[in-house]
Amino acid sequence: MGQHYTMATTETEAWCNRCFSMTRHRVAGRRLQFCIPCWTRSEAESAAKKKAEAEEADRKSRQGRLF
Repeated sequence: MGQHYTMATTETEAWCNRCFSMTRHRVAGRRLQFCIPCWTRSEAESAAKKKAEAEEADRKSRQGRLF
């Protein structure tokens, strides 16, 4: 059974299997959630991907039909 935290706990140090080190993890609902550094990295990657897709769609819509 996993460890439960108090309601006042918002983050704690825990082992991350993706980072392979002790990192800060979010605590919500008295349970350990995601690794904060991994989450910020994945959010940045998804934002960059969304931006690239939007730029590609904009470029295609501006080109229109050539003939």
